[in-house]
Amino acid sequence: MAVIQQFRTAVRGFNRQDVQDYIEQLAAVHRQETAELRKQLEKSDRRIQELEETASNIDAMAAELAQTRTALESADQMVSRLRGELSQADAKLSVAKKEMERLQTQIAALEPLAAGYQEIRDRAANVELDAHQKAQAAVNEAKTEVERIRGDTRRWLSQVMEEYSTLRYGLDGVLEQIQILAKEPEKVAELDKTAKKLRLQGGLK
Repeated sequence: MAVIQQFRTAVRGFNRQDVQDYIEQLAAVHRQETAELRKQLEKSDRRIQELEETASNIDAMAAELAQTRTALESADQMVSRLRGELSQADAKLSVAKKEMERLQTQIAALEPLAAGYQEIRDRAANVELDAHQKAQAAVNEAKTEVERIRGDTRRWLSQVMEEYSTLRYGLDGVLEQIQILAKEPEKVAELDKTAKKLRLQGGLK
């Protein structure tokens, strides 16, 4: 801000007071302009700082945006891959459904045969069980018969041995009597009768 001042004249030049007042006025104007410039500078500094912060925020946002774009691209790729896998899974599922329908048809056709086979198995099992029971009964009966025969045989042998011992004892007595009484003819007839009787008891002729 320019200040135009007209000085009063004096004996030796301009009026000193006017000059001093002018200098003070210039100094005040300078101080005011300096203060305003400082305010503008501070305002500019704050604005620059704000702009720098905004630029930093913009850079951060740009970095985040780049990351977001990268993530979106990766997500797009993953979605594309998953769609391909889903398409393959759908195709496999379709094949599996057809195979299941085919197997169900086969099962429906085989169920009567399976029922008949089960019936045959049940009958065979019953026949096998009946045969096993009959065989076991026959074995038990045979064992019983063998034990009975063994018992009868043991009793028969015991009886035979007892009779044999009795016969042997009687014959030994007869022979002894014959040897002793050989010289007694009158007793020969009686001894002969005793021997015949013992033979008849022992089944001998």
